[in-house]
Amino acid sequence: MSFQGGITHAEILVICFGVQLGKEFGCSSIIVESNSLNVVQVLASSNKCYLTYGALIEDLKERIKLFGSCSFKYVGRNLNDIAYRIANLYPTLSPWEGVWVDTLPSAICIDPTL
Repeated sequence: MSFQGGITHAEILVICFGVQLGKEFGCSSIIVESNSLNVVQVLASSNKCYLTYGALIEDLKERIKLFGSCSFKYVGRNLNDIAYRIANLYPTLSPWEGVWVDTLPSAICIDPTL
């Protein structure tokens, strides 16, 4: 499967997936972290998004309203070690290993007992 969008589009899709998981797990509040400052700023803005991925952003903003609270946080790549480790695991993951609920793969844990 090849991805036809850009990095920003991919980041938005990942956030959509995370928001959907939060809803399915019954979370009442969420914190959305991203290493894309542009995505964080667009999501946090009350203005309508007219960019090429604007419809996706607007849909995501509507989904976020279903939570009691939601905050957005920019996390620079240098501070996002866990996401970096997960991204590097991608070629070795089986399809059912893409979401972890109770335990994390030892390859991304600083403390393997977590």
